[in-house]
Amino acid sequence: MKFKNRTVAIVSSPLQLISTGEYIHQNKIKNYIIIVLFYSKKELEQIREINKIYNLSLKIKLRGYPIIQYFNLFIISQKIRSCKNLIIGNFFSDPHLFFYNLILKSRTTVVDDGMIVTSIPNFIGSNKRILKPSLIKKIFYRAFEYPKKIDLFSIFPVAVHRLISLKKNNLSILNSKIIRKKTSKVLMIIGQPFVEHKMISLENYISIIQSIYKDFKSYKLIYFPSRKELPQKLNRLRNIGDLDIVQSVNNIEIYLLKNKFIPKKIVGFTSSALITLNTIFNTNNNLIDISCLKLIFNDNRLPKEVISKMYETLYEQGIHKYEI
Repeated sequence: MKFKNRTVAIVSSPLQLISTGEYIHQNKIKNYIIIVLFYSKKELEQIREINKIYNLSLKIKLRGYPIIQYFNLFIISQKIRSCKNLIIGNFFSDPHLFFYNLILKSRTTVVDDGMIVTSIPNFIGSNKRILKPSLIKKIFYRAFEYPKKIDLFSIFPVAVHRLISLKKNNLSILNSKIIRKKTSKVLMIIGQPFVEHKMISLENYISIIQSIYKDFKSYKLIYFPSRKELPQKLNRLRNIGDLDIVQSVNNIEIYLLKNKFIPKKIVGFTSSALITLNTIFNTNNNLIDISCLKLIFNDNRLPKEVISKMYETLYEQGIHKYEI
């Protein structure tokens, strides 16, 4: 395969594909190849649904099995070898970094995978790691080195840094899909897999959702789960009053774009969807009241300054504070 003059992208989440799709259309790129590295069937389904909007060529799809994914990425890298522009969906992803360090490229572009991009200036050009590396990764650290210099295509405000050239993502393709919609008296809660990641207890999480439910009894309440939330947890949430749980192959942005009605209010936690939805629905008209609830986590794997930066970013982008 001759990819020397092509753009090559590796993505692993719905938001990464949205960001890559926006980048490819905004820059009118015709010569490209996209590698989809997915970790669940639901993730792949959401990526396929998003691609109905962008109509990108998704030629390579890999299941992200532990260890095996690195062998598969190595094989692909040996076929591609070089490219003009390498797009990586997550600056902090080990598989993405592994692939980055195998490919010769003229430039590297990082696209959004959430508010975590606002922490890139604290790590680029350093040997610091956002998560504690395993012994194997310490030994083979050069295979997981961060990019030395990047273009960052993002909807988020990122601090100025000499190694980062920031390119603004206005989500112009998604914005063009907005049609006239009615607002209904609905509160939508955006779920997150805090319990699954052991960042908070199940009982505590249920208590929080119950408190939100009590605050908005006059609203119809809908819970939109993360693709990583487990069925047994969702079954417990179904016992909360008249809380409806959305079952959709779409991620929340596409779900609301396709829906005939939009909710009057949205409440979330640290979900990047709060900002993407604010960009889509509130840039020209304030259609949805979007707010976030700040949580205290038990988990120490993610540095506190990273979590604090996420909330700071939400507030800076006009997301309201919500307190229970």
